[in-house]
Amino acid sequence: MKVPYAEKWRKEAGALRKIALGRGLSEALKWGKPCFTYQEKNVAIIIPLKESCALSFFKGALLKDPRHILQKVGQHTQAGRWIKFTSLKAVTALQPVLKRYLREAIDIEA
Repeated sequence: MKVPYAEKWRKEAGALRKIALGRGLSEALKWGKPCFTYQEKNVAIIIPLKESCALSFFKGALLKDPRHILQKVGQHTQAGRWIKFTSLKAVTALQPVLKRYLREAIDIEA
């Protein structure tokens, strides 16, 4: 399955993947995208978009977000939240925050 824009955001997706795997999550290919799970429960997924690359949290609405960087995913999604990136530098700058959010998302699933 060819995912549109995957090649365009390869570096950003690779950095996000490394961060997620560094938190002890398992990786599976779901919907043609890298999906990260904890005890077989979906935690986050990397979504290459036309104008950005997003790290989407399945239960992001439950995460503490003091910096208000999580955005609602569409109008019809209740729990999902994502963070969009347009450069590798932006991913690197938010790495400590992403690690905290992933840890919290894992704790929610545990």
